[in-house]
This record gives sequence, structure tokens and C-alpha cells, in this order.
Amino acid sequence: MNYNVTNRGLVKVTVLEDHPRIDTYLFQQPLELTRSRIKHLIVEGFIKLNGNDCKVSQRLYSKDEITISTPEIKQSKVIARKIPLNIIFQDESLLVIDKDAGVPVHPGPGHEDDTLVNGLLYLCPDLQGIGDEIRPGIVHRLDKDTSGLIVVAKSNGALISLSEQMKSRQVFKEYITLVQGDLRDNHGFIEAPIGRHPKDRKKMAVIDTGRYAKTEYSVLQRGNGLTLLKIILHTGRTHQIRVHMAYKGCKMVGDSVYGVKFTGLERQFLHARSLGFTHPVTLEPMVFQSVLPESLDSVLKELGFDASLS
Repeated sequence: MNYNVTNRGLVKVTVLEDHPRIDTYLFQQPLELTRSRIKHLIVEGFIKLNGNDCKVSQRLYSKDEITISTPEIKQSKVIARKIPLNIIFQDESLLVIDKDAGVPVHPGPGHEDDTLVNGLLYLCPDLQGIGDEIRPGIVHRLDKDTSGLIVVAKSNGALISLSEQMKSRQVFKEYITLVQGDLRDNHGFIEAPIGRHPKDRKKMAVIDTGRYAKTEYSVLQRGNGLTLLKIILHTGRTHQIRVHMAYKGCKMVGDSVYGVKFTGLERQFLHARSLGFTHPVTLEPMVFQSVLPESLDSVLKELGFDASLS
């Protein structure tokens, strides 16, 4: 690729050889643009081919000219607010946060100013313009009532690298959960597609038309009709662990949507205990661990489980 930046901020790219798609071609170039960002820029007319609008799937030929004009960065509508964040690692590229249960990751109906993103923008104003306007820097999500580890990108380059690692399933994510019932095997995999519930659009369900989803489980302890599990996610579908557990007839303790209520527990028993990935700049392997919160640890002790095994 041959490219230059003009004094008006335009990036001009000269295609050196034929390529089947403009979006994948641009993603392979050192432009610090995510796949989704490239697609949005094409659809919104900020990327032109030989001076004309083009399609995401447009074929390229040698000597084609691509012009990229970057729209003005929109200031996030999310309110920066001082919210306690348990940061366990931070450098110029990323943060790793141990999220409390009850804290949504990003704003939504009923939660406009009490989310992780609100606190991040207070702590790191430079996150403005990193990825999504409502979810700046967010690489992956945890449900509101799930506690544990989450990584946040502090630059576009880090966001691209971490997002690609997520997409190619190179990020290690391990969880601890307590379910009602018993899985027959001590170790196994659940492979069942997940999509929107056909009757309740706020819920997810195992359906034939859903997206491929794979969950690995290992039994840690059994007792009192309950099973303590270690979960490893091989895909990252919405509500995946909760839906797969319900699908196997082992509903999650404390889960008000897919699971069963549990006296004294006002959250679902799901904790993101371990997170591993490759650092986007140093390329060093990074692994982080989080201890089980007191709210979940006390439940195990009350039930007579050995909390040290979790």
C-alpha cells in the first residue's frame, strides 16, 4: 500500500494489487481502524473509491485510489462521574478492572450515570473517541450482576488488537458459578446456538437459528442439590453461561431471569475469576486473577462448601 495524509487530514491510499474487498484490504493496512469502524466509514460516505461512494464488498484493482476522510470525533454523551473502580492493572494501552456486581458496564435505560463507562471517563478523559461513542474503550462486557475481571483499551491500536483477540478466541476467560442441579459428567462441553428468545426479546435462548456458542465446565464441588462449577468460555454470546446452564437443566443460583432465587443473595452467582490475553504493544502474555467476592464466599461457607476450591 502507498498512502499519504494531506494537509486537510485526508488519507489517500493507492492500491498496489488487486484485492477482493475494500473493507478487508483497509483492515490489513496500518491505519488503526477496526473492522466495524471501516464499515461505518464506508456506509456513511467517508471512504471513497476513485472519488465515488462504494460498497463494503467493493472489489479493488491495482492503481485504484481510496480516500479516507475522518469525521470529527463526537464528544461522548456519557456523563463523566467519579465512581469507585477497582483497577488491578493499568498502563498506557489498557486497564484491567475488577468490577463489582450491580454495576452496568455501559449506559442504558435506567442507568445513565452509574456505570463503569461513567467512571472510566472521569478517570481517563482521553477515552473519548476510542471505539463506540456510548462504550468508549470497551472490549467486552460483563452482565450488571456479574462481578470480576474486564479489560478496557486506552488507544485505538489497543482496541483493535484486543478486539481481534476476542474475535479469534485467543482471550482466556474463566468464571465461577453455582447452579441448582447436577451435571452428569465432572467435565464437559456445551455446544448449543444462542439467539434472541422468539417470544421475549429481552432474553436469549438456545435456538436453531442462533449463533454458535461453546461453554466448557468442570465440577468443583457438589452438595445440597447444588453444583459449584468452573466455566471457561470459548465464545462470547450474550448471557451465554446463564443460558447454557438453564438449557442443561442446572439453573444459576440468584439469577432472576434464567435461574432460581436464593435467600440472602441479591445477585447471580457468577464471577469472572481469570482473564488472559496478549498485550497489544509488548506482545507479552498477561494473566489476571480475582478472588471471589464476600457476597459469594459467604454463601459457599453457609452451604458447607470448601470456599478455597473456588
